[in-house]
Amino acid sequence: MALSTTDTSQGYLLGRLFSVLEMAEEVAAGGYNLTIRDRYYSIASSTPSAVFPHLMRLKNYHLAMIGDQGQAADVETLIAEILAELQYFPAHLCLQDQGRFAVGYYHQRQSSVNRRERLKINREKPSDSPRYLRL
Repeated sequence: MALSTTDTSQGYLLGRLFSVLEMAEEVAAGGYNLTIRDRYYSIASSTPSAVFPHLMRLKNYHLAMIGDQGQAADVETLIAEILAELQYFPAHLCLQDQGRFAVGYYHQRQSSVNRRERLKINREKPSDSPRYLRL
């Protein structure tokens, strides 16, 4: 399976959104010891309304730290595309939607990795930095 831009289930979209927010953090800060995935994945996948407003505020900080304004705009555009399909952050996700969250997260993550490989983008610090330069 590959990334589905037509799957509008809340769980799948929220998983994709979480992945993009994590990548924005990685681009902005490089090698954090703890990422939003380490701190918020569990709660984001089960009770989204408890954490996504905070993550969206953090996103603004991370985008401001990205040196390349085109890159920040690309991230913001992708976030807007995902959010266009959501009306709100639900209070809870059922078990099935929690599974969709995981699938959406990993599909988005893999899609971004594949795109970077196709474009053969060089990283700033290839040996020790997990930075992602384009989504």
